[in-house]
Amino acid sequence: MVRGRFRGFKRFCAAAMVVAAAMAAAAQDNQWAMCDAIAPGRNLDASIRACTAVIDSRPESVVRLALAHLNRANGYQFKDDNDKAIADYDQSIRLNPGDARAFYSRGNAYSNKAQHDRAIADFSQAITLNPEYASAFNSRCYERAIVGDTAKALADCNTSLRLRPGDAPTLDSRAFTYLKMRDWDKAIADYDAVLRINPTQASSLFGRGVARLRKGDAPSGNADIAAAKARQADIAAEMAAIGVTP
Repeated sequence: MVRGRFRGFKRFCAAAMVVAAAMAAAAQDNQWAMCDAIAPGRNLDASIRACTAVIDSRPESVVRLALAHLNRANGYQFKDDNDKAIADYDQSIRLNPGDARAFYSRGNAYSNKAQHDRAIADFSQAITLNPEYASAFNSRCYERAIVGDTAKALADCNTSLRLRPGDAPTLDSRAFTYLKMRDWDKAIADYDAVLRINPTQASSLFGRGVARLRKGDAPSGNADIAAAKARQADIAAEMAAIGVTP
């Protein structure tokens, strides 16, 4: 009788362990789902915590661990915490150095810190890993234009537009490149194209205003700059930081 009860107890324990394991696996799946869905908004902090839980659980899959660091880094970047983002991107790249997205995203963080050479290096590595990475070509175009390497910048923007025709952010980057090249007509044409898609894009309004001023069209140029400032109060400071002033 005792042995029977003991066998029954063992079966109960085994079943309980199975249930516990299933519940733990479900919890991990839920954490991963929340981590993998990271995006700006009210759930951002919860997603960052979920990524931390995934990282702390030390998943057997190195790829999943790398992605958890990548997703958490993106979360930190959404919060403008570029230093924490870069630390996580570093870990993601260490674990999975073949993921072009990690290099691209770290490049954006370096760009936010005005570390343009590092940003260019990361965008270049992203392109090496994925030669069809339109966003990386666009971002490298923008960074190269900032540092004055306008010929290479223009080539990058043109490649990005070949891969993704009519893309507004890339047209804005190419317009900025033409602005740095003092090709006012081409800059205005690209800014016009951006503003047809997004009429309130502050950087494009400001850039077009500067190009119009350089061509001697003060009324239109000043109107564009005023519209840009109405849309984004600090746009003049933002554009001055990359070398664009009225």
